[in-house]
Amino acid sequence: SDPMAWGTQVPALKKADGAPAEGEQMDRPLGTASDVIRYSDSLKAEDDDPSSGVVGIVRTVHADGTSSWVVVVPGTTDWGLGGANPQDLLTNLQAVAGAPNDMESAVVTAMRRAGIGPDDPVGFYGHSQGAIVAANIAADPAVNERYNVTTLLTAGGPTAGADLPDNVNALHIENNADAVPGLDGAPTRTVVTVDTTGSGAPGYPHGGGVYADAVEGMRGDPTIDAWTERLGALTGTDEQGATTSAFAFDVTRTTTGASSRSNPTM
Repeated sequence: SDPMAWGTQVPALKKADGAPAEGEQMDRPLGTASDVIRYSDSLKAEDDDPSSGVVGIVRTVHADGTSSWVVVVPGTTDWGLGGANPQDLLTNLQAVAGAPNDMESAVVTAMRRAGIGPDDPVGFYGHSQGAIVAANIAADPAVNERYNVTTLLTAGGPTAGADLPDNVNALHIENNADAVPGLDGAPTRTVVTVDTTGSGAPGYPHGGGVYADAVEGMRGDPTIDAWTERLGALTGTDEQGATTSAFAFDVTRTTTGASSRSNPTM
């Protein structure tokens, strides 16, 4: 009845003196699509606990004291079904079908925990499963009522099922050599299509690093340049006085186990 858990109290993180938590300072802003993809990959690489998933939230405090945010959702990390880590196959099936799922609830809860304000501009990024989750959240009317969602970036994910509102400036990156984005079986809002066939990239061309390399230095098209400019405004790129920090949230699914009844009534 409340899949995003809006009815649950989620206090924002605070420092000991009651001021908002600041997160871990970052050396530089995420100024390009490639930067965001690589940051997402670093979250997965640094998360060595297979029993939980991870969500990153990057905050930029601008020179005028306002804040903007980028919510980063990596892809599948557990190939099981319904265990403690919600970045698993169960979420894949639920998210691509547009059904409520634990990752979307976890991402929104992390946003509330980080202290994102209702007027703060917010962008989303997701890779693979994270692309579906990020697109579904950016399309959710209840999320848009509570947050100022402005920007979406996805890579390697089947996102056609998300009906994005006009306020969301979306850039979808898909690789012709990667079958995963086409799993939704429907046309997508693809702005950039890359093809790494014959590039010599090791392994199957679905990883975030392949996408980051493919769009490194991407510029020249007015639509792409406008999207990159909007991302830069969100992350404080080339802005004097802007500071960037990051929160990393572990997310866990609590399971109650199967019914103890041997012959449940259907």
